[in-house]
Amino acid sequence: MRPLSALRDAPWLTADRALSYLKVYIVAQFCVAAFMAWAFRHESLTHGSGRPIGTDFMAFWSAARMALGGDPGRAYDDGAVAAFEQSQAWISSDPLMRFPFLYPPTFLLLLLPLGLLGYVPAIVAFLATGYALLTACLRRIVRPLWGWAPLILSPVMLMNTLINQNGAFTASCFGGALLLLDRRPALGGICLGMLVCKPHLAIVTPLALFAARRWRALFACAGTAVAMCLASWLAFGTATWLRFITHAATAKAVLENYPDEWPKMQSVFGAVRVLHGSEAIGYTLQALVALLSVALLLRAAARQPAAGPLVGAAVAASLLCTPYMFDYDLVCLLVPMAFLGAAALRTGWLPWEKSVLLGLFGLPLVARLVTTPHGIPLVPPLVFCLFLLCLRRAASREESVLF
Repeated sequence: MRPLSALRDAPWLTADRALSYLKVYIVAQFCVAAFMAWAFRHESLTHGSGRPIGTDFMAFWSAARMALGGDPGRAYDDGAVAAFEQSQAWISSDPLMRFPFLYPPTFLLLLLPLGLLGYVPAIVAFLATGYALLTACLRRIVRPLWGWAPLILSPVMLMNTLINQNGAFTASCFGGALLLLDRRPALGGICLGMLVCKPHLAIVTPLALFAARRWRALFACAGTAVAMCLASWLAFGTATWLRFITHAATAKAVLENYPDEWPKMQSVFGAVRVLHGSEAIGYTLQALVALLSVALLLRAAARQPAAGPLVGAAVAASLLCTPYMFDYDLVCLLVPMAFLGAAALRTGWLPWEKSVLLGLFGLPLVARLVTTPHGIPLVPPLVFCLFLLCLRRAASREESVLF
């Protein structure tokens, strides 16, 4: 068998082999889960370096606690957040560990209930909610157990769990839209409107809805985003929003001035910086890829495809367009991956689909390992391949409402 043919059609990846690989992987996952359960039970929440388990959640929980204390604007004061985090010595034993809160007040509003809980219960509630929402979506998109279970147990979900980020919530917004846009467009639009909590991933989808002339979904999306902003403004006030806007420079500084963070970034900009390209080249290539992705997406959306390929392509395009994209954001790719799996079960596998999906499934296990020492960014090319596969499904006349 020729190597190109082996990748193009992947006849070697049979259902039996896939199930065998999955069983081995599940055993490994349970071992990791057992360790995490032990860590939570004994409140041994720090690594040997003093970094807390659920590192990014430390910022979420601290911001929620500070907001409940009566001054939500302090969540955007790095010094105040660091002082609060260091006051929780049982969580982080390293005085140099600081985790700034970089999300908008709309996300802070959703975090408020977690501030009423202790750190461990809050982590459990945060994880359980994200897993429940995403599992509900994936089960509906690709119905067989052996179809959705590998996705919810995938390496990227493990990564998201270890650092306790919001990738599952973001993915569930996309997943809900994929399921609802065709049958209940307003509800699908509401799901997309919730992405205002992570605005750098929310720019592309309204453009796709506009090009596809899905007006009810577009108005619902915009209305939800406006309602979330108004609710957070009423809850926290103008000063908090102004502090957030000013604080956005912190995220830009992370993007541009911290080389240790570049291997964690999975964007085109991050790839250029890892390859020692200049900042100007990074932004230029990022802009070119973004323009190409949006142009291709709008062209496909104008043909008014079904929700599956439309949302699948929009997810991939969203990740291709933003320079600020870390590996935990790859959880969002589980939605178009589930769509392609469901479409393949219905109409058969198309060339390259098996190989790309397998590559994306295992990618989080090796992305940093390959990028950090060798400077080989793998994520942007594979995400672009997934984008093209969704566009191909969108162009197929056989594609219809699957859900």
